[in-house]
Amino acid sequence: LLENIFWAVIALFVFMSVKWSRNVKLARIFLAIILYFAIVTGPIAHARYRIPIEPLLLISAFSAGSFLWIRYKDKTLRKSQ
Repeated sequence: LLENIFWAVIALFVFMSVKWSRNVKLARIFLAIILYFAIVTGPIAHARYRIPIEPLLLISAFSAGSFLWIRYKDKTLRKSQ
């Protein structure tokens, strides 16, 4: 259950990353690769089918996390000034 929650949060961050990306072409390529692996493996959710795509998922998720952190820091700096 905990692993499913973790991957749901990662998926949410991936889609946020694609939405907020400055390089739209690169974001679409990332999304296309992720969707390709999702379609090829089908409804089977074993970790061995997810391993080839995990680096892209994590890179995209951390990109969105970084974006959110920078926005949070900017808002707190503006309030303190």
